[in-house]
Amino acid sequence: KYHSIPIFEKTKVNRYFLLNESDDLFLTERQAKCASLLVKGYTSKEIAREMNISFRTVEGYSLDVRNKIQEFFGKNFTKLELLKILKQSNIK
Repeated sequence: KYHSIPIFEKTKVNRYFLLNESDDLFLTERQAKCASLLVKGYTSKEIAREMNISFRTVEGYSLDVRNKIQEFFGKNFTKLELLKILKQSNIK
């Protein structure tokens, strides 16, 4: 007897848009929280304590954010340039 088991279920994903909602540049909720704390000057270890996750996970989120921004703009940015973009974005 076979049971119908949905392999893929639709889930609502919160998207945090950096520029505006018409763009493909958005972050997940955890990436957005991490980016918000980075902009406020938190270190990876401070963010990890605040979010109750490992600092390696924070570094992974930070890398994801950097990669998304660089892919969207098609160029590499320094850490200071990335922070400037994040500060000017909708992430608060």
